[in-house]
Amino acid sequence: MANKVKAQIIKPKDKPKKRFSFRKFLSFFRPLINNESCINFGIRAKWFISIIVFLVFTLLSVIPQVISINNTQASQAFAQQTNDAYYIGLTDYIANGTEDITFDDSGKATRPYDPSNYHKPFFEYDYKNTLEGTENVILQMYYVKSDDPDFTKKIAMIDKFNKITAPLDYEGTTVGLNTDRTNSYILFSDDRVYFKDYKLGTKQVTANYGGDYKNLNEEFKNKTFKQILKTTREGFDNPSLMYMDNFYKFVDNAYANFKFKNTWTYFGIMCGLNVGITLLMGILFFCLTRGKNNPYKSTLKWYHGIFAAGYLSTTPALLTIILGFVIPRFAMLVYVLFFGVRAMWTVMRNLRSISTQ
Repeated sequence: MANKVKAQIIKPKDKPKKRFSFRKFLSFFRPLINNESCINFGIRAKWFISIIVFLVFTLLSVIPQVISINNTQASQAFAQQTNDAYYIGLTDYIANGTEDITFDDSGKATRPYDPSNYHKPFFEYDYKNTLEGTENVILQMYYVKSDDPDFTKKIAMIDKFNKITAPLDYEGTTVGLNTDRTNSYILFSDDRVYFKDYKLGTKQVTANYGGDYKNLNEEFKNKTFKQILKTTREGFDNPSLMYMDNFYKFVDNAYANFKFKNTWTYFGIMCGLNVGITLLMGILFFCLTRGKNNPYKSTLKWYHGIFAAGYLSTTPALLTIILGFVIPRFAMLVYVLFFGVRAMWTVMRNLRSISTQ
């Protein structure tokens, strides 16, 4: 009689728990210092991880320039000194100016419309230099209706002719053409404003900014321009300095909307430029590995080249963040320089073909 074999149920062994590997963790940072790792990551890493790295470090590379532009105040460009045209002219305007502009709480400005004085400044200040015995207009204020065609053209008219001329005069004549303008001015309209500041007595432009009235401080709304300039501030013994402080705040408020748009426009342009540089390098890597004896000919596809370039951009992007806040003016140059050097070094050391001789 055959022996009965008792079946045994073998329980599967529990899978060993994976332990955290510090060495493996550090390997993710190798592309920061090792060019060959950038190529390997570009070929072997998941495509979505490569795209995330590419986009994140592209964004990081433009942060210093964007922050620098966003922190810029329009008033910083004006000649903040007591012999400035605005300092002298606005003080006289408060004392002797007869016309004014009112700013409401909806971002609009109004001024009584007088067709006979439409092309003339509603205020101008003659500066008398007693030492040189000269007298020159150093500050003018203009106002145009918002339904006027081409606000920008009015600026060009003032720059060329020292007045707002009729369109035919601007287009077809050179009579009264001003080639040596030295007087600063403000051009107001119902919904826009433009400031241009010349260094006193020279043709050197120290500031030119445009803006609107949508972001005026609450303390400036439903007030006239004179009232804004005369807003009481503590810590000013000299009334003229207080007027200028209020004027600088008004300029910064007016420029706020334009600065926001300019910041995002610049952000988009710089991101597009950095993405373009990276894509170009990636395509270059692909083209340079098409040689017969190149070890990457069969493994590196065109998108692998782009991913590898994305990993190569990590270190230049980090260096741009560090140095960009120190020297924001050269942040773009830092990124292009370091990325270009690293990419060329990778081409010469890691992507060249193997000699058969």
